[in-house]
Amino acid sequence: MEKYKIYQLTTEDLEFIYRACHQLIEKHDSVETDIFARDCAVYAMELSRNLREAVLDFKNTTHSYAAFLIHGLPFDIENIQTPSTWDCNWHHSETFTYEVIHSLISCLFGEIFGWSTQENGRFMRYVVPIQGDAYEQLGSSSSVELDWHTEEAFHPTPADYVSLMCYRNSEQAATSLCHVDEIVRQLDEKILDILFSRSFCIAPDTSHHVKENKSNHWDIDIKKYCMSAEAKYADTPISVLYGNREWPFMRADLPYMAVFDGNEDAAMALEQFKLVVNQSLIDVCLTEGQIMLIDNRRAVHGRRQFSAKYDNYGRWLKRINIIRDLRALASEFNQLCDRRIV
Repeated sequence: MEKYKIYQLTTEDLEFIYRACHQLIEKHDSVETDIFARDCAVYAMELSRNLREAVLDFKNTTHSYAAFLIHGLPFDIENIQTPSTWDCNWHHSETFTYEVIHSLISCLFGEIFGWSTQENGRFMRYVVPIQGDAYEQLGSSSSVELDWHTEEAFHPTPADYVSLMCYRNSEQAATSLCHVDEIVRQLDEKILDILFSRSFCIAPDTSHHVKENKSNHWDIDIKKYCMSAEAKYADTPISVLYGNREWPFMRADLPYMAVFDGNEDAAMALEQFKLVVNQSLIDVCLTEGQIMLIDNRRAVHGRRQFSAKYDNYGRWLKRINIIRDLRALASEFNQLCDRRIV
């Protein structure tokens, strides 16, 4: 059985994508504005019916696909170098056309948003290997495996989908995936009962810390960190599984999750959970131009260790956070910002 849904773009799909992309480029010079995110959601409604139907079925039906993989987009960045840092200019990107296409397709799944404690709320995040981060639990690492997780597992309202677009991957670094259904079917009822209980805690990962957000393009506003993710959520009791017992959601982050208050039964259940996930991961090696939407409520993802190139032509992805209903984040929006930022 397929572990992720594959969609091949047709000539008709591409015609609709290019038309909408051209219209957005005429109005905007950056994806990093609230009005772009709003316009992008509107223009996404004009993409081909076949693509919209496929996405709708993925979003609204019961299935065990960890991700929706789109391929068939003509792609050429031969004369554009991989950045050496995530801290790139917000405006007039060399790859702006592809950023708009990525955003358009992502908006079929929901609304674009950002985190104020992560690159100052940037919508379009760059994922590139950085030598100084090679052994860290960050997307910019390479010499160690990026452990499996759901994005912002510590937060009560994480992204519904994580949208990845591959710009380069000559190193063939694999993205690892595991759907919650694959996990649940291997655990007994006693373990599941514990995993559904608020017996665990998950700390924010280091990408939300001030030191990982230093930028040459803007000044970090320390006020945004006065009630940082670490301070607000690190010691909040949560469940690993939640929602409908027959169709559960999941939050997990291998390096940052622990049992709450020394609960021994929870510790045993968590070890079983980790064991099953480790044994059930599958690998997907993205290629240039592919876009993969990972179901962040129903699947964990990570990245295998790889030998990074630091020659300006190494691995390069871009990432967008997507929420199905922006109202779910309304009470969380950072009041110090004028954008859709939590």
